[in-house]
Amino acid sequence: MSKQNFTRKEVIELVDQILQNPDELIDAVNNEDTDWDAECLIKLAEDYIDLRIEIDVSNRFILDACCGSRMFWFDKSNPNCLFIDKRSEIVEAKDSSQKSGLRTIEVKPDLVADFTEMPFKNETFAMVVFDPPHLKTLGQNSWMAKKYGRLPEDWQFMLQKGFNECMRVLKPQGVLIFKWNEHEINSKQILDLIPYKPLFGHTSGKQAKTIWMAFMKGVS
Repeated sequence: MSKQNFTRKEVIELVDQILQNPDELIDAVNNEDTDWDAECLIKLAEDYIDLRIEIDVSNRFILDACCGSRMFWFDKSNPNCLFIDKRSEIVEAKDSSQKSGLRTIEVKPDLVADFTEMPFKNETFAMVVFDPPHLKTLGQNSWMAKKYGRLPEDWQFMLQKGFNECMRVLKPQGVLIFKWNEHEINSKQILDLIPYKPLFGHTSGKQAKTIWMAFMKGVS
């Protein structure tokens, strides 16, 4: 097995497997025909240690799980919020509404992380803000896709994992604020995917297609 980048889940599974079967590891390293090599094992160990480094969230009791460009935040540098996103980039996209014909989009999270697999301990945050991508038919290079992201083909599975992760990292009676736009997928389809029920919500936007919902962990 040559050196490569592993997903967080793969690193944990592989290293846990090694730790549970040390004799097999010794045999593998001593076997010239093995797919394992020292370089690969070092890479795994480094990644595993990195994943176990505790992220300091002592003053960050709010999590924005997919912050994008932090559009709806009044204070986009709120010191009590940890902003995460799986992207970190500054891009330009075509936008006919701009005089230049271009729009600059900046996605700069505090931490690069995927909301389907967040590197936090259980019950870490008092509040989680969850505003995932909501469109699945966007062009790959459209400014809407670059600004908001786009849903993958398995979007139902992705959103289920996202909700579960948001609830996992919430403290008991913690609050989840969920934002969704019904332009392509109505909110009932989302609620049918998850075992959690919102306490209340509110629609907004020119066409009343954006809906905000409030959930509380352990309360329905």
